[in-house]
Amino acid sequence: MALCTPRKCIQVILFISFVSFITVNLHFFSPVRPLPASVEKSDVDFQAITVSKPKVAPISLVHKTLNRQLPNVKPPEDKTKRPNIDSKKQAAASADRKTQSSVEKRFSQFNESLEFIISDINEKQIIRNRNKFPPIKESDTYDHVLAIQVHNRDNYLNYLIKSLRSTKYINSSLLVVSHDFYSQSVFDIIDSIDFMPVSMLLSDDL
Repeated sequence: MALCTPRKCIQVILFISFVSFITVNLHFFSPVRPLPASVEKSDVDFQAITVSKPKVAPISLVHKTLNRQLPNVKPPEDKTKRPNIDSKKQAAASADRKTQSSVEKRFSQFNESLEFIISDINEKQIIRNRNKFPPIKESDTYDHVLAIQVHNRDNYLNYLIKSLRSTKYINSSLLVVSHDFYSQSVFDIIDSIDFMPVSMLLSDDL
């Protein structure tokens, strides 16, 4: 017959565990024994240990501390290049703007006066050779109106007038010469036209 069966082994293990548990609990709940008289209170620190949150220094105090520790520290310099404009150049630029504005104003006034003069001259223009070659009585107009623009090409104008002179029934048409360039030769050519009615106008581009 076996001396230790599995059942007995389990019972022994449970008994040992129970005894150990009872021993630990008795030790934990036992009252604190007073210190021997030979031990002084100064040798033992009974002050309670407390954990407190660390105090954060205000920002102004941190800045002052850094300034005391780093007195030579300077803020970074602004290396952005700025145009160095001399006061004389500024004055000259301002004067140029004023002069330009004045010139533009005077030119505008002159241009308006010139347009008025040109318009007045054109309104006073007459049809030359009208009595010699009158318009149609019913409508007081001519069959055709030939308008040519002349600048300083008086030679071309002279060729055209010679060609028109040989054209049949050209006397029933009106020739209008418009020019924007002062040329005495052009005036002489227009004065020489005697075979058809002719008029002269100044161009707005004059």
